[in-house]
Amino acid sequence: MKLLLDNFLRFISNIFLSNRNFPNKIRTRSLRVFDLSNIIKISRTFFLIFPDREIYLRTNGRVRFVTIPSWLQLIFLLFLVSLFCWITFTSSQYLLHSEIVSAKNNKIKELKLSYSKLDDKYNTSRKEFIKTTLELESKHKHLVYLVAEKNKLEQDLKKITDDLALFKQKHKNQKNKNIAISSKIEKEKLALSNQIINLKNVMDKEREYSESLIKELKSSKEDAKKISRKKEEYKNSAENLANEIIDLSENIERLRYDQQYFADKIMDRTNDDLKSLESIIKMTGLNLEKIISNNSKELGGPLLPLDWQLEDHSDEASQEAKNFQKTVLLMEEQLIKWQSIHMLMKRIPITAPVKTYYISSPYGRRKDPFTKKWSFHSGIDLGGTKGQSIFSPAPGKVTSVSKTGPYGKMIEIDHGFNLRTRYGHLKKILVKRGEIVEFKERIGLVGNTGRSTGSHLHYEVWYGNRVLDPNKFLKAGKHVFKN
Repeated sequence: MKLLLDNFLRFISNIFLSNRNFPNKIRTRSLRVFDLSNIIKISRTFFLIFPDREIYLRTNGRVRFVTIPSWLQLIFLLFLVSLFCWITFTSSQYLLHSEIVSAKNNKIKELKLSYSKLDDKYNTSRKEFIKTTLELESKHKHLVYLVAEKNKLEQDLKKITDDLALFKQKHKNQKNKNIAISSKIEKEKLALSNQIINLKNVMDKEREYSESLIKELKSSKEDAKKISRKKEEYKNSAENLANEIIDLSENIERLRYDQQYFADKIMDRTNDDLKSLESIIKMTGLNLEKIISNNSKELGGPLLPLDWQLEDHSDEASQEAKNFQKTVLLMEEQLIKWQSIHMLMKRIPITAPVKTYYISSPYGRRKDPFTKKWSFHSGIDLGGTKGQSIFSPAPGKVTSVSKTGPYGKMIEIDHGFNLRTRYGHLKKILVKRGEIVEFKERIGLVGNTGRSTGSHLHYEVWYGNRVLDPNKFLKAGKHVFKN
């Protein structure tokens, strides 16, 4: 195959080179192109690109092969290139045609839109034309009516002018008569007015004289009434004074009785309230008298004798007045004590620091969860969900905040009167040291930090250097809110 192709190429080259009809330029170029060495290079390149390929086929144990010559490969390549060019050309033509069609469609849409606008304008103009025609017809009819009315009014005007001329003549004659009558009336009016003025002057003088007489009569009557009234007042003054003295003495006795009654009532209610508050404080385990004595500056002054204000009284003071004053002094003392206990009650932590809880470990002797040995538990463990909010059971000041140690994350609050509370094993602390917290203010979250086996709040109550049972405070609080 290679020999045949080489011979064919040599034959072609001889034909082109031996042909003398070509021009010199073309001949020189053909000599360069159809040089034997170039032809051989081209043929070698061709056979390198398109060598004879064989496809082996195996069927039923037999092997056959099919040879694909170089010229067939070239034809197949030319077919693929032609197919690609044809697909490219048709695709570009299709896209170009679709663009043209879309442009035409857009143009058609614009024409339709302009046509619809023109049609709307035509309909609008037609309606306006019909409306104008109807208006012109109505105006023409109205004009015909106005012309007829004008003719009628002209006739009426002519008749009225004739009547007016006749009326003017009659009015002129009547006017002359009225002038004569009016001159006569004016003379009579002038005479009457002079008479009226004279009568008015006389009436004014008579009225002034009568008014002066009436004033003198009224003043004399008032003087007589005053004299009679003073006589009556002087007659009844002695009796009235005696009655007033009796009424005042009765009112004083009644007021004294009412004051004594209300003072006794206030004393009874104050004593009942004091007993109730003292019993609640006793439930917590606190010594009320000791707290009052240790905090006398905050809770009130010194105790005074009942008769300290009665020493300067004269001997004429009645025994009842002294008894009433003693009652008032005793009531003041009881009210001071009541205010002091109420001030103390606001600072005692009797509410639970969490909303929902159960006591997982009580105060006092218990087995340690880590060592399993008996030990003293200085507070109570309030079981609850992790992240549950912790609230201050009473107002106070944050004196300690720590994040290490057996308590884990811990807060200590000083509530005053030597009362402190501690909160251990917190997940998160929401206050800072030195911060003032109010009643029911959120201070932290329940957690499991420090020496702990699960999520809970370790809650302690301290009085001075002595730890107390927090459960007693919670029971007292339940008793308070129950009542």
